[in-house]
Amino acid sequence: MADDIVLEYKRIDGDRCHGRIYQGNRTFVAFHSEGFRSMLREFASALQQDESARAVWKRTDRPGLVPYYLDAEVTELFRKDPVAAIESMCPPSHSPLTTVQRVQEQRVQMVPISVRAGHDALADAFGEQVYLRLRERKGDLFVECPCCGIWASVSDNKPKTAKLSACINRKCRAFDLLPVVTPVNGKWAAIGVEELLGMKSHRFYLPRAWNDGHSWISLNDLQLKWDEFNKEKESCR
Repeated sequence: MADDIVLEYKRIDGDRCHGRIYQGNRTFVAFHSEGFRSMLREFASALQQDESARAVWKRTDRPGLVPYYLDAEVTELFRKDPVAAIESMCPPSHSPLTTVQRVQEQRVQMVPISVRAGHDALADAFGEQVYLRLRERKGDLFVECPCCGIWASVSDNKPKTAKLSACINRKCRAFDLLPVVTPVNGKWAAIGVEELLGMKSHRFYLPRAWNDGHSWISLNDLQLKWDEFNKEKESCR
């Protein structure tokens, strides 16, 4: 088994960190007063060099902090889509509680509070796919329609990994176009941003953290965010 790839760091001044990224006796990079996002880009680069290694975060702010193994889904996202992975680690926040959260972060025996598990983390990230809430009722699946917000039924489609959302709202773009969504677990389903843009709905119901706390986003704003995402993704290659 390959040695773990470890991001070892401590915060020194707000968003700045000291530390290193290493695997066994190999050090990929050592950094001093590095920005948090820049540090994560280096971490993604290291993970891309070994597809079999596990990803570990190790904070050294004080003795006794426990290393944290990233979920397989988040680790894979760092390898395949670093921009989305970094956004999942850095959700936007305009809340006055941010300072309180920073204080609490220093008290817990683990990595920052902003590191969440699996698909709950990915749901807050903007990437090639975005997430919709999913629930089950009497054996049937429903998702929040991305065009109108009404709970829409889900039916089988081919390939079996994909599903079709059938919206009951006759005025909704999804009523006729039936976008393809993919359930990823019992809580979330995913839909491609390109597919959403192709539906030409004048707005979309996407109340995720990447949407700056808003429930709706216009077609134009979603297109701008998609263009910005692809530009940043290209710069990471």
